Amino acid sequence: MKLQNFTISKAPYPVEIRAFEHLWDLHNVADFDGFHQDFQKDTLELNWHINPEYSLQKHPANSFAILFRDVDFLEITPRDVEMPKSEDLCLSSFSRVLPGEKLARYPESIEGQEFHLLFQFQSKLTIRVGAKSAEFVLRDSP
Repeated sequence: MKLQNFTISKAPYPVEIRAFEHLWDLHNVADFDGFHQDFQKDTLELNWHINPEYSLQKHPANSFAILFRDVDFLEITPRDVEMPKSEDLCLSSFSRVLPGEKLARYPESIEGQEFHLLFQFQSKLTIRVGAKSAEFVLRDSP
């Protein structure tokens, strides 16, 4: 997968994306809004919004998405039903995962473009995406 206009940390389980000259904290500052899949366009979009209660800096947009194109793999695992629904909004971590593996042993060491992105939420729900490319998209301006 080619990351078009953003980078993620090489830390084992990061929560931040660098895009548009800003650091976007998907754990502490942004809440997950959900996803939209367009089968005709072969895209998947994961959507977040900035929670002003927790943001100490100005961002160039109040909401954003990661837009995956030419999606060839999508897997969503169940949430822990004992967890409050609010934990579905909070990203625990995300990482690169090799296509044939369930979890990456050392995700920070994965190089090249043959990987999936695995998003893990506080509720234990996971979203795993394999695609040709991923783009960070700004939605609405503050």
